[in-house]
Amino acid sequence: MSNSGKQSPLGINSLSSVLQNTGLNINAPTAGYMGASTAVSNYTFGSIVASTCLNTLTQAIRSAYTGGLVDPTTYGNLIAIGSSSIPALGNSKASTYTWTGAPSWNPYSGEITSYGYVRLFSLQAYDEFNYNSTLPEYRDFLMSFMSASGFIEQSNSTITTMTNSLTFLDGTYSNMNDLISADITGVSLATTVFGQDLVTSGKAIELSTIATFGLPSNLLLTLQKYNAITPSLSLALLSSGMSQSDISKILSNAVTPTTTQQRNIYGSFLIMVGQDLIDILIPLNCKTQGLNSVADLLNPQKIFPNSYSTLTVPVYNAVPASTNSKTYYPIYDRTGVNVRLLNNFGTYATNMLPDDVASAAGAFATSMQQIKNITAIPIEKFAQVVSNIETTSGLAVNGTNIPVDAPMVTPALALIALGSGPNGTYTMSNFLGCMSGLPYNWPTIQRLISELQTPNLVSIYAAIQVAVNTPAGILWPAMNSTIQTLIDQANLEIASIQLNNPSKTAALNTLWNNTGTQLTIEQRSRFTGLSELPSPRSNTISNFPATQYSFIDAVPRYALNTAPHMYAQTLEAISDLSGVGGQSIVGLMRETRNAARLSTIGIALDNNISDVLPRASRATLIANGSLQGSIPATIQQTNSAGMTVTPNQYGNYDPATNAYYITNPAFGGTGQPVDTGQVVEPGSLAGSPYQGLIAPELNVMYASGVLLPSTPTVQDAITDVVRCNCDCWSIV
Repeated sequence: MSNSGKQSPLGINSLSSVLQNTGLNINAPTAGYMGASTAVSNYTFGSIVASTCLNTLTQAIRSAYTGGLVDPTTYGNLIAIGSSSIPALGNSKASTYTWTGAPSWNPYSGEITSYGYVRLFSLQAYDEFNYNSTLPEYRDFLMSFMSASGFIEQSNSTITTMTNSLTFLDGTYSNMNDLISADITGVSLATTVFGQDLVTSGKAIELSTIATFGLPSNLLLTLQKYNAITPSLSLALLSSGMSQSDISKILSNAVTPTTTQQRNIYGSFLIMVGQDLIDILIPLNCKTQGLNSVADLLNPQKIFPNSYSTLTVPVYNAVPASTNSKTYYPIYDRTGVNVRLLNNFGTYATNMLPDDVASAAGAFATSMQQIKNITAIPIEKFAQVVSNIETTSGLAVNGTNIPVDAPMVTPALALIALGSGPNGTYTMSNFLGCMSGLPYNWPTIQRLISELQTPNLVSIYAAIQVAVNTPAGILWPAMNSTIQTLIDQANLEIASIQLNNPSKTAALNTLWNNTGTQLTIEQRSRFTGLSELPSPRSNTISNFPATQYSFIDAVPRYALNTAPHMYAQTLEAISDLSGVGGQSIVGLMRETRNAARLSTIGIALDNNISDVLPRASRATLIANGSLQGSIPATIQQTNSAGMTVTPNQYGNYDPATNAYYITNPAFGGTGQPVDTGQVVEPGSLAGSPYQGLIAPELNVMYASGVLLPSTPTVQDAITDVVRCNCDCWSIV
């Protein structure tokens, strides 16, 4: 199936295969090693058991269980041979296999143990494939595959996010208020009061030049922007010693004002008081109380009369300290501008403004620049938002060096990060590992068992097999003692093997423990991530063929996840490559990845099979009322006059000539094809390019035999006009 959602040939092959319950299987090489089991009562040995010393031992275990003569203690020791040294040489359960949640494995006891530990994997693989016990039908298995995928996607995004949260912003985090306010609270924690001061200031602050807030020329440009340069201010600028040319160049941003010019502008602002001040504030919509002159618009203490004492400025810590990445200092203290800030901020306005005003303006500019995208925001919009920003007041959620509460997140993460993927995420092997064989290194396990087993161990296992098969009689129950002696000899022999082969023993024990860990994860994941199956089993938990449709539709998405143990690798592992169906599933995934690769250079695959009837077939169906294999439909309806109305068909469509012929006398009935703009003379290039513009489904003539009449016949049209005119005349 291609990325557009329409079927490709490989998609059609794949769908056809799963509809017929073919194309998938338990991974054949894996089954060859671990064997096959379809119930607790049967097991066909795989090569791990059949070709090693485990063969006779496993037969003995089964005989001991079914014979009923071996006592429980001796049987328990029999199925635990080598458990304290090399459990693989005794087909004993790995100590790492601890799952007891699924009913059929709860616990490792009873008949489930009667073929040894390796059999668990073949029975688990069968249970995974035979989900809901509906094989040979695929629908429930396919549904479980998609359900597992949904659980994986949902869980992994959450697990990864929670894991990332434990290092999120480490080294750059300041505090929760900054984080939830986009650093606005880093300017003032009293956001409502600060915001109201901003609202009241109107357009006096220009955020596009906030980096140099306080420069007199910035304010002059703002006044020009809002037509607030009054004749009085123009005269004051000229009186300060600046020429009209100087002023024009500054207002057009053609030059950078000199320090002297900045002082002259500031001096001009100082004398704009009284009515001159009011005349300038009105176009700025500035209603700030207590302003004495226009120069006060450059002074944070004056322009923020209610919130100036809450203004802060950050100093970034080179090495995170107790205040994390930033330490905030108040711009003002009880005596005025914080002395720590003097000469450290606002140096761009040195000798242009009073020192304290320059420092406060520079500190405010620095603080405002924390806010992302601040220079692109209209000041009046910004003011409205700031007024309504909420803080963490009354909440103890500040965090430490990171914003999340690690002592709370860590144990919560441990409850859900139970997969075998990175950081405890889930993989498809956590749901279908036994079926795919991906997590289990059976070849190496078999090789190491073969290399470590000794003739003496083989002889002991043969003796155990003979002993447990001793017929019932006077030798029982004393035979339990004989069997126990042989079990003890086997344990001593395995301990000797361990002593003499430390490196191979360590390698085999690691692999054996890995099987126990993985099987525990696999059974727990299925128990957690898949819906509980009904008991007794229901045959209606998934639908045919909708489940197959959905699965094949999802294969292109699965194909793109090529990480180990994930969808693409798992599907390749469980595809039956001995037939076209399984090969097509693998081919479909390759096709999808090719499509993704080719799309990066603008090439699209030409592999879409249309999902609609050919135009000629649609025209035949609509115009003639039926197509081969379809049932004709006739509609009748009663109109407002109580008369029965039926379709009034114009004519018929001939698929051979691709033409519609009017045969109904009410519409002409000439038997000639309807003119769609075709040429008169064959071979002429004068034909209309729009002959097929109207689709068959929308063609009024074609639908005339299906739908009720929507246009009148020629005679009906004349009659309606006459009737209307008569009605109109009667009114006159």
